[in-house]
Parts: sequence; structure tokens; C-alpha cells
Amino acid sequence: MEKVDSLRFFTDALGRGKYFLLSLVIVTLLASFLTLAVVEERYTSTATILPSSNNLTPAQVLEGGFPDISLFLGFDRSQNQLPLYPDILKSRLISGDILNRVYTFEEKGREVSRTLREHLGIGNIDAARLILLGRVVRTWVDRNSRAVVVSVTLDNPVLAALVVNAYIDRLEGYNREERRSSSREAHDFILRKRESSRLQLFQAENALRVFRENNRNYASSTEPGLLMLHRRLERDVEIKQALFIELGKQLKKSALEVERDTPILNVLDRGSVPTRASWPDPPRLVISFICMGLVLGVSILLLGEALRRWRAGKDKEIVEQLLWELKKDLHQVPFLGARSGGKG
Repeated sequence: MEKVDSLRFFTDALGRGKYFLLSLVIVTLLASFLTLAVVEERYTSTATILPSSNNLTPAQVLEGGFPDISLFLGFDRSQNQLPLYPDILKSRLISGDILNRVYTFEEKGREVSRTLREHLGIGNIDAARLILLGRVVRTWVDRNSRAVVVSVTLDNPVLAALVVNAYIDRLEGYNREERRSSSREAHDFILRKRESSRLQLFQAENALRVFRENNRNYASSTEPGLLMLHRRLERDVEIKQALFIELGKQLKKSALEVERDTPILNVLDRGSVPTRASWPDPPRLVISFICMGLVLGVSILLLGEALRRWRAGKDKEIVEQLLWELKKDLHQVPFLGARSGGKG
């Protein structure tokens, strides 16, 4: 019974307001077409990169590289670093470089060169960075392909492609030049120590050579001090030579570790110039306007029907109250009251 009443309530509301709904749909259609004519078109260019670590091969491990358990378990350490890339792209360092870089593109039939900050019309670097990260660029990790996606949305399609490719170039430069890991620092330390050891070995070998040139009969000499000094110089050369060889091995290991620890950026798709605007999307915009208009119109009709029924109920109560008071007053009239009493 309640379902029937609800359905009748709904059909009564729509029946009384069908012309109102029709006029509202026409208005929303006109509003959507006007919006399409006035709103500024936006273009989106997207690039995709797939970070991968330079894991050592088994042959490199046998040659002296540091074995990594992830190599044998089939894990890729770059997957653990994926969430870092959106944060790196959003950093002040890269954002500032993107905003202040000069781009050359065609606008309104002529070639112009300007920075992205000038194109956005924002002088303050912090405000421009907020606009850049809030409305212009989006970065996320595709969980299915394990790739990092960068998209740039601007009012000029060529500039959008230039900016998204600038992000890729800047990330490659950051990955190559500025991202120093502990393994690279260890490699630099071993390299410095090896150069120092090479110099000390050269000095020790030179001291032994000078001693032998000045004491050609040291092998047959019976002087204890001369033999002890020769043995000391030989031992010094042997120690420094062994240290130099060991540092060479460690340097090779650290070089392989640096290669493994530095992720490689495989650019799957560079940003291309979009051929059609990403916003506004005419079919989606028109459908959205019509749906919003229908929801608003139906809500108004249901509210109006509820108000009408409430007022009708209140009017009925008032009429019943007036009739009851009139009947009461009539009973109080002596003549009418006597006649009614006699009939009873």
C-alpha cells in the first residue's frame, strides 16, 4: 500500500510538472551549448616511463659484484622505489626548473618564447608552483603496468607536449646527476683511496729501486743493517702492492653496485601534441547538464507536490474544524436546540 501511495505521489508530481521539466531540459541544453562556446579549451599530453634497476647478472656476481637476494628471488628493487618518482617530480627543485624553463611554441599563428610561469601569468614562484601542481600536472603510478604516468594539461597543445617532455628530461637528469646513493659515495671513497695507494706504491717501488742502484752488492753483503733495510723496503712494496690490488677489486665491486643501484628510466611514451581538446568534452558536458537539470526539476516537483498535499491536508483540517464549531454553535440556539431535542 505504501509503495502504491509513493508511486502515485511520484506520478502526480511528474504529471503536474511535465511542461516544467520540458522547459528545464531546453534551458539546460542552451546552457550547455553556451558553455561550450565560452569555456576555454584545454589539451592534455601524457608520457609514461618504466623505472628499472640495473640488477647484476649472475656472471657479474661471479666476477666480484655484490650478490643481491632480490636477484635470486626474482624481485626488482625498482618497484620499491616507484612511489618516490611522483614525489621527485613534485619537488621544489624540479617544479622550479619546469616553471622557469623557456619554451618555444606557436600561439595564434606566431612563434613565441616564454617561460611556463609567464604563460600562466603568475609572478610569484610559490603561487605558480601551487597552480602547476594543482591544475596543470598530474603524476601517478599505474598499479597494473607498474609505470609512472605524467600528464600536463594546458590551453596550448604544443606547450603541453613540451612541458611533459621537459618533465621526462629533467627526471632523467636528476636520476643521472643528482641522485647520489650510499653505494656511489662508497665508490668515490674507494677510488680516492686507490689513487692514494697507487702513489704510495710508486714511492715505495722508487725507494727500493734507488736502494738497489746504490747498493748493487746487497745480495752478497754480510752487513746486517743493509740486509734488514732491503728486506724492509721489499716488505713495504709487497704490502702496498697487495693493498693496491685489493682496492682495485673493491673498486670494481663498488662500480657494479653503483650501476645496479641507479635506476634506469625506460621512456615508454613521450608526450605528443594532442589533436583534440581534453576539456570540454561536448557529449559528456551536455549529458551532465541535462542530468543535473532533470535532478533539479524532479526535486522541485516532488517538493512542490509534498507542499501542495500538506496544504491540502491543512485546509481540510481547517474546514472540519469550522464545521464542528458551527454545529456546536447551532446546538446552543434555543429554538433549534429544542427541535433537535424533541426529535430525539
